[in-house]
Formats: sequence, structure tokens, C-alpha cells
Amino acid sequence: MSKPTCEELEKRVKELEKSLQESFLQQLCNVYSQSPVPVLILDREGGIAEYNEAMVELTGYAREETPDFETWLSRAHPDENIRNTIFETGRKCSDKEMDGKKHELILTRKDGKLRHVKLSMHTVFQRSRQTHFKVVQVEDISGLKSAEESLSNEHNLLRTIIDNLPEDIWFKDTEGRFVEANYAVAKLLGTTTVKEIIGKTDFDLFPKELAEKYHADEQALIRTGEAIIQREEIVVDSADKCIWLSTTKVPMRDSNGKIVGVVGLSRDITERKNMEEELEKYRKHLEEMIEERTAELRFSNEQLQEENSRSKRMEEMLLKSERELRIRDKFNSIFLTYPDEKLYAEVLKVVREVLKSDFGTFGYFDEKGSFVSPAVTREIYWKKCNVPDKEIIFKKGTFSGIWGRAIKEKKTHISNEGPFNTPKGHVSIKNTMVTPVIYRREVISAIHVANKSGGYNKEDRKMLENLANQIAPVLYARLQRDKKERNRSKLAEKYRSLIENIPDVTWTTSKEGNYGNNKRLDFARE
Repeated sequence: MSKPTCEELEKRVKELEKSLQESFLQQLCNVYSQSPVPVLILDREGGIAEYNEAMVELTGYAREETPDFETWLSRAHPDENIRNTIFETGRKCSDKEMDGKKHELILTRKDGKLRHVKLSMHTVFQRSRQTHFKVVQVEDISGLKSAEESLSNEHNLLRTIIDNLPEDIWFKDTEGRFVEANYAVAKLLGTTTVKEIIGKTDFDLFPKELAEKYHADEQALIRTGEAIIQREEIVVDSADKCIWLSTTKVPMRDSNGKIVGVVGLSRDITERKNMEEELEKYRKHLEEMIEERTAELRFSNEQLQEENSRSKRMEEMLLKSERELRIRDKFNSIFLTYPDEKLYAEVLKVVREVLKSDFGTFGYFDEKGSFVSPAVTREIYWKKCNVPDKEIIFKKGTFSGIWGRAIKEKKTHISNEGPFNTPKGHVSIKNTMVTPVIYRREVISAIHVANKSGGYNKEDRKMLENLANQIAPVLYARLQRDKKERNRSKLAEKYRSLIENIPDVTWTTSKEGNYGNNKRLDFARE
């Protein structure tokens, strides 16, 4: 057997290398053909050795429509600069720094739809490193890009909202560090941007006393989960000016419900507080004015009431004086015009009318101290009283009961606790009142009334005592006149008896008449 020539050996080596390359390529194609990741396998000339189904689904192009990588890339992306950058990466992908480098680009599908993708190239070497191929992986990130875009839009919307709200809005972690805030917070704290306060705590931004209070409140909220709603508190701003804030703090939770921080919202209520303070001052001033005015009105009302009371008293006094004057005139008229046998009855009639009493007695005390009652309500009491041997003279020492106490104590007595125990045949007495008639400290008479509807009261007492005071001087004068009359009659009788016993003819003349004895009469006949 002849030895192969150099040409034959070189040819056999090339055939072997080609067989090894094909075998290695087939192995790679077998690996990536079923991969869910869109893959292109490029040969050394840039032709497409493998174009899996995932890539067909992503681009919409069949393998035969994209014979090489340049054609595929020109259809996938219209920007020449981007394509050149990717080609440059492909040429240097054997370099470790360039191998696997990812490019984000917008891929245009065959149907014209756009997809966001990440494209990367890897060099795959055979074990001997004499044979290698480039593997292009394309990752569809359209969903991720859409989510990022939505998230970015939401973030921008939230940022726009919170930065344009007048309220202070901020977010803190569980350590009390600011993780986010709006421009109003930065303005409150005297910074030009929000970034200047991110990562700081209340102890970096507020006086120690306030910082300790805020931190304690927020740590309690993190422990308990109980929100703080519209708490009114004082804050010192960047100009060291105290302002009032209405603050709400709520727990910030993750997707599992775990508390991971605090969300706060504060609203400046300094103007409202100042208005409330002014309103409170005005309210107090108004109350003082009202109190002063009320006091003035109260004083005026008291003065008016006092004046009305004075007028009423004057009116009552005038009416009373007029009534008393009429009664006094009646009494004077009775005492001047009526004889003894009718006088007491007429006086008692007036008393009963004034005091609205059914029964009564009125009389006087004689020289022996006996009570003589010429008027025992004759038309009623005398007719209805069936007491045997009734008299109008009550001897001294027989006065008893309320009548006797009134005379003895020289004061008015009232009793509404009837009916009383009275002698058999006596009229029923339901209530009664007795007052002595006193003149110069001496009881000269007594007025007794009984059976008034509803009983007697203090006003009745005053009225009866007033009537007794009016009667007293007139009655005393009448009793004194009667006493003189009786004494004169006695003296005349005694004088007449003396003349009759004189033996000589005797006569005398006086203003009362002429008196003479029987002998004078005999002499006159002679």
C-alpha cells in the first residue's frame, strides 16, 4: 500500500475538520432547536445554521426568508447604527468583555408589529477550540417593557400629584428614614430638592424634643398598626417658625401585609388655628359684652320690678286705705246713729261681710268684767242655736278655749281644725278667729267670727286686727258715755230719794230738770 501524498493528507484533514464541524453544529442545533428562547446559530461566514421555532414565532419570518444574519438584522431593525454596533459586538464576541453583551432594541416583525427585545451573542467553541460558532439569543421583553412603562407612568402620575398637592406627603421605613416625599415637605424643611432629605431621619431635621415625639409615635404605629388620624401638632419650620399641622399617619405594608414603613400626610392649619384663636377672643369679648348688657338689663329690670312693686304697693295701700276709710265711715255712722240694742249687731254685720264669715259675736266688758254680747248674730246664730238657757252675758271666769286665750293673751287666735266640741244644740263651728279689742292696753271688747269657706289666714288676721283698732276708740268713747249716763241716772235717783225724805217743802232746779218732794206738791195744791 502506497503512502498518501501531502495533498491527499491535507484533503483528508479538511474532510475530517468539516465532519467535526458538522457534527458539532448538529449537536448545537439539537440543543437549541427545542429551546423556548429564540436562537440563531451562525457559521463562520455569518450564515444562519440554525433558526429555531421560537425565533420564527417571535419575528414572523421563516428560515428561508433570512439566509444570513445581516439580512435578518436588517429586517429586524431599521437603524443602521444599531446594526453596526451589533455587528461589531459579533466580531469581538470572542473577547470576554464583549461576549454575552446585551443590546436592547425594538424588533420589527414581519406583520409590522414592534417587540422590545434583548439581543446577546455568545461564542461556542469545540473542545479543541479549533471550531467555534456564534449563538445569537433574543429575549422578548415586551411584557417587561410594558410593565416598566406602566410603572413609570404611574410613578410619574403619583409624582405629579403629590408634588402639586399643598399637603406634606412623605414615606419612611421602619427605622424612621425618609424614603420618599413631595416638594411641600422639602419646602417645609428648607431644602431645594426632595433628594436632600431622602435617607435622613427626624433627628437630622427637627429639634430633639419634637424628633423624639415623632419617632415614638411612629414606632408605636409600626408595633400596633393603629393609624394616627388628623392629630393636631406643632412643627418648627426652616425659619424656626412654629406652625400647626393636622397630621395623619398610617402603616405602609408589603404584598404579604407586613408593615414596612409609615405613610404620612400633614396639612397646614396655622391659619385656621389663628382664626380659631381670634374667634375665641371675639367670643369671650362678646360674652363679656353680653354679660355687661345682661347685667344692665337685669339692673334695669330689677329697677322696673321694684318700681312696679312700689306702684303696686301704693295702689294696694290706696285701695286698702280707701276700703278702710269706707269701713271706718260705716263704723262712725253706726256708732253715731244706732242705739245700743242695734249698734253691736250692725258693727258685727260689717265685720262678717268683710271677713266672709257665717257667724260671729261682738260685745263689751262691763264693770264687773263680764262679757256682754248684745249681737250674737241674732238672725242666724240665735235662731239656730238650741243651747238651753242661752244668755248674752258671759260672766268673768267662764271664758275658755280659743276665746279665753285671745282675751287672756291679748292677741288674735285662729283655728281651722274644726269641727270643735261645742255644747249640745250649739251650731257647728268648722273654723274660728278671735281678736281682742284693746284701748290704752285694756281689753274693752272681743270680736269673734266663725265658719269662713276655706278657713282663715294671715291676711284675715291683719284685717280683723285692723277692724278692731278702728272700733276701739269709738267703742271706748261710747262705753264711757254710757257709763256717765248710768252714773248720772244713779245720782238723780239718789238725789230724788233724799228730797223725798226732807220734812220741809223743798224743790231744786238744774239743767236736768226741776225736782221737789211731796210736801212741795201739797203746798202747791194749797
